[in-house]
Amino acid sequence: MEQRDVFWKMRAVLEAVERYLPELARGLRPVAEAVGTADFDAVLAEYFPRLPKISIDCGVMEKADNVWAVPGDFGWDDLGAWTALERVTGKDSCGNLVQGQAVLVDTRETIIRSDSDNKLVVTFGLKDTLVVDTPDVLLVADKKRAQDLKAVLNELRRQGLDRFLQRLTTPGP
Repeated sequence: MEQRDVFWKMRAVLEAVERYLPELARGLRPVAEAVGTADFDAVLAEYFPRLPKISIDCGVMEKADNVWAVPGDFGWDDLGAWTALERVTGKDSCGNLVQGQAVLVDTRETIIRSDSDNKLVVTFGLKDTLVVDTPDVLLVADKKRAQDLKAVLNELRRQGLDRFLQRLTTPGP
């Protein structure tokens, strides 16, 4: 890639994180050191839930003095909440979004996400519901309250169940 095609240099981003988000930078060091090692997954699971929850745009880009913005329309979406999937993924004729093996009966406007090829998710009589089934967590929630899942995450932290946090906060496909 030619220099003129680069949007940012990794060194510049890391320096900006050090400057504007020093707590995040400190928390990322053990993760960065584990990249490419057999311990990476364990280190990531241990440190990621404790990292400050802030987006790069709020934490760095809005504070940096060497940033230029160019308006554009390129179909990008921030998948920061489970309901954001509805904007980027197709729905069935009843308004349901299904990722994984599922049978839906009398179910409308519901998001189903299952990571298992060996388990069938069956719903009956649901409306405006979020169902996320991972190998170690099953979440069933009112879809209208998906933005309020921080209360659930805080309760998991309070009960010392941090190891389950990433499963509940990763809506990407």
